[in-house]
Amino acid sequence: MTASIKVRANYRISIPQIARKKLKIKRGDCLVVEVEGNAMFLICQPKRHAKYLRDKIWNGVDVEKYINDERDSWNVQQNQ
Repeated sequence: MTASIKVRANYRISIPQIARKKLKIKRGDCLVVEVEGNAMFLICQPKRHAKYLRDKIWNGVDVEKYINDERDSWNVQQNQ
């Protein structure tokens, strides 16, 4: 979906209705602004960060193995 929006007084923008419905954005929700090059992205801020991290970041990762590997790397660095 692509839409064009206008920057209004005090740099306010309105999120198109179709985007609000698709992303289930409600009044009072928080969005994260991310800028990359000359592009700006609005990302819905997760309501439950732990669930977001579990589902998006750690999905398919053996967390215990990851932590143990990190700890092992610390030991190697300290012994050098």
